Amino acid sequence: MDIKNINCQNCGSSNIKFIDENSIICNDCSTKMMLNYSIYKNNNESSQNTKNILYEVKKTKTSSEFLRETLINLSSNDTIPYEVFENMSMFPIELSYSNYAKINVNTRINYSASIGYNKRIEHKKNGLIEYEYKTDWKPFSGHDESDVCYIHKFYGATNINHDKFDNWIDSQQINNYKETALKPTPKVPSTELIESCAKDSIYELKNKIYWSLPGDKKQDFKYNSNQTYSSESYLIPEYIQKYKYKEKEHYVSSFATKNSFLYYDFLPSNKSFFSKKIFDSQPYLIPLLILGIISFCFLFIANLFPLFDSFLSFGIPLYIPLLIGLTLSLIYITLYFILSKKTKMLINNINESNRIKKIKLLESLFLHYNLPILTIEEKEMMVFNKSNTKSSFLSALQIILYLNFIVFCFGIIVLFTL
Repeated sequence: MDIKNINCQNCGSSNIKFIDENSIICNDCSTKMMLNYSIYKNNNESSQNTKNILYEVKKTKTSSEFLRETLINLSSNDTIPYEVFENMSMFPIELSYSNYAKINVNTRINYSASIGYNKRIEHKKNGLIEYEYKTDWKPFSGHDESDVCYIHKFYGATNINHDKFDNWIDSQQINNYKETALKPTPKVPSTELIESCAKDSIYELKNKIYWSLPGDKKQDFKYNSNQTYSSESYLIPEYIQKYKYKEKEHYVSSFATKNSFLYYDFLPSNKSFFSKKIFDSQPYLIPLLILGIISFCFLFIANLFPLFDSFLSFGIPLYIPLLIGLTLSLIYITLYFILSKKTKMLINNINESNRIKKIKLLESLFLHYNLPILTIEEKEMMVFNKSNTKSSFLSALQIILYLNFIVFCFGIIVLFTL
């Protein structure tokens, strides 16, 4: 194929070259693009779905804006260690596409049923009042309709919440699809997919009607339905930034449009780093966890002493094990609130230190990629952002705290009933 007449979709340059038979790369901005050969293969296959409309979302975000947004978001995540920005190797940004279909199903149902109303009839017999229950059945009919939208994803790296798809599409610039060599042809929903959506729509509307029928009883529910549908296929440009850290490849993707979110794969984590820091600086947390388990078990058993006479054979007054258990639990609960607060402060200090290091690394990365420098507001947001790091060790201590509090309250009640 002659690529002399093909321009980069990101920067418009014609300085491009083949990577392989299916993709090319721009020598000026390093954007990778996939080639669509269908228009050169005389592919005359036509869709059977004549009600489908093909759209494409206009690209309104540059690769530089995407890269800057990606780096800032990665650095703002406290679970990602700052070493990622020191040692990761970044691949060229890829310009790819996601393909979504929107299936609109209009369902109209005419229905009829017998509606029963229970009545209580009072009779007097031999001076006694007797009641007889009867059901009066009346015919009932009506109609209802629903407009349901189903979203289906064919391919692409970026996922979007189906409930938010309509609002997101409305905020974008939409054009009718025009086929070129650098864009794939949007797929259209198959007959099987549309029929499945249609069945789901009938099922949901039928159940809604049935359970909203008046009366005390219902029978002979019958209905007939009429449906119309339309479908729209959207081709959405997206950026994919791949990077490698510790021999593992990760990626971040986003639609190449304004007001689009970032989608991550499995992110690098520094949870082991936090655990090591916590244990090194506060080794007393392990004995605290052991104390919590012992106090819970001791008080749990002590609470059972009054319930079983066999425990009296030990010759121990019932209140003694209760007092010991209550004391141990009280010590644990008090130490938890003191030490957990100190541990959270330690985590915040570690996070703040990491954020400052990330900012310095970001500034050097921005210079390397010729990106706009960080603003003061962005720096403040990154440094003073609320920590999203959770310690699994603190979570374990918190669970033991709840258990101790429960048996502590129960122990107080048992103590006062002796």
